[in-house]
Amino acid sequence: CRFLSRALIKLQKRKLKAIDRKWQNFNRKGLQVLTPEERQDYIQTDLQLSEFPDTGRVLPTRLGNILRSAEDRCAEKYGLDAIICWPRLWLLLPDAVKTELTAAREALNLTARLWLWGMLFCLWAPMFWVWWPLLLGLLTAWLSHQWMLQAAQVYGDLLESAFDLYRFNLYESLRWPKPKTPAQE
Repeated sequence: CRFLSRALIKLQKRKLKAIDRKWQNFNRKGLQVLTPEERQDYIQTDLQLSEFPDTGRVLPTRLGNILRSAEDRCAEKYGLDAIICWPRLWLLLPDAVKTELTAAREALNLTARLWLWGMLFCLWAPMFWVWWPLLLGLLTAWLSHQWMLQAAQVYGDLLESAFDLYRFNLYESLRWPKPKTPAQE
């Protein structure tokens, strides 16, 4: 299992390096001279790059990297570790924000369950001695994985937004001094 994990992390790091190289090439060329198609490609590349945490924190799967990247952006911007601060911040969030975050997390959980059922259906397929359950299981797993990645992106964006908008409530509640400048933060 460790061997597989290391191999997948290497693969993710190679993907990150390729995306970063492409992003750097756009920046070297100069954003002002990009054609409309190249600008769209640049935006897509930038979005792909935002799905990865720092190189030393890359995980074996795209899903894990999307979620870790959202956590890391809070630490990069504000010096707040999302894992430690999230339970405290959650208690301070308005009900409407909690509702949105809960719905996003439920969507992520639902897609994960759908993926699992698709994979289990693939395991049960040989018992039927027909091909269609395997096809149905693989299709379900693939579609639910795509939806899971989208749901993770939405959840991560909402998590980051909660820190963006309500971190000062956390500072007040914990009696931490409010930073006066972004550099202090």
